[in-house]
Amino acid sequence: MVHVRQGTEIHGASWSASGSARELLGNSSAWAVMLCRFFIGPVMQFYWYWTPSYLYSARHMTMVQIGFVAWIPFLMGDVGGIAEAGQRAS
Repeated sequence: MVHVRQGTEIHGASWSASGSARELLGNSSAWAVMLCRFFIGPVMQFYWYWTPSYLYSARHMTMVQIGFVAWIPFLMGDVGGIAEAGQRAS
């Protein structure tokens, strides 16, 4: 917390707790994060809440069975994201 209050420099970028909203909105990296959260957030929440209820009501799985399979799509999403990042780095 001390570094946040006093401000610090990380990789040539100056970070300060006294930064204004105008500075934040002028930063293209901040816009990239905000747009990503805006578009991906609702989709992820849909799957977080829909997947267990679908498996319970349509596939008649117990909560234990849901726990064994509901994580798989999220793992595959992580694998895909890592693979894409590795391919972009090449």
